[in-house]
Amino acid sequence: MSVYAHSTFFTASISLVFLDTPADISTPLSISFNSNQLDAIETAGDADWYAIDVVIGHEYVVDLMAVAGDFDPLGNPELTLYDGSGNRVAGDRDSGTGNDARLVFTATETATWYVGASGEADTTGSHSLEASETPLPGSDIPGDVGSTAYLTTLAKVTGTIDQFDDQDWYRFEVIQNQQYLFELKRDRDGVSPLRDPFLFLYDANGNPIDQDDDSGPGFNSQLNYTATEDGFVFVAAGSFAENLGDYRLFASLAGAVGTNGRDTLEGDGNGNTLLGFQGRDLLIGLGVRDTLDG
Repeated sequence: MSVYAHSTFFTASISLVFLDTPADISTPLSISFNSNQLDAIETAGDADWYAIDVVIGHEYVVDLMAVAGDFDPLGNPELTLYDGSGNRVAGDRDSGTGNDARLVFTATETATWYVGASGEADTTGSHSLEASETPLPGSDIPGDVGSTAYLTTLAKVTGTIDQFDDQDWYRFEVIQNQQYLFELKRDRDGVSPLRDPFLFLYDANGNPIDQDDDSGPGFNSQLNYTATEDGFVFVAAGSFAENLGDYRLFASLAGAVGTNGRDTLEGDGNGNTLLGFQGRDLLIGLGVRDTLDG
């Protein structure tokens, strides 16, 4: 594309060149934990590399998801993991939701590694890249704003309430006016499932926003939250009374919430959570990554 400027004194021609993300360790881009990196594979055979800082022995989850953007959604997301020298470590195509890609790996060194995003069979389109770190087994999650544990969408967190009045705080990035659903459930696969989960939500300064005890199925907890500004909040897992045990914590984009009566809820095709609650509900997802709970 060229841009032309003209006056009585001169005529100038300026060419604007758009640079693609390098597909090697020279890439200037990096992944921040608990944030979405929106980009696109624009040409067949293209790949975008992102740096990720890893610590030996720590487990990480990286998701590459097809999303609507400047282009059609990426047809078949493909992830590749490289070490600090650019050597291939692992790859994935369909371990995420639908055709999305997910890599779960444990770092064998403390270094800068790289994640390559591409489309299988030379497909193109827009995508979202997201990374999170899994807390080490047995490590305690702080119960205040000093917590460095993260919660992301489409990646559950498991943990343990192991003492009375314990809360595990997870930092979660939010976008203004976006509605989110947080769910805290007993971990049925845990050694000792938490009998009565209690969910808390705090702002970036640690001030209470909301809490819930039993709005989910059984004794599970769930909260709907619409962000009032860009930034982050803390989602905290706790328990009612003196219950101890293992839990699972989820975060997702909420699309529509019904009542205890008869509701008709419809998504927008971008991967929604539709909550019907009680009653004979009609839930219409229209997307490829919808959660329907009626």
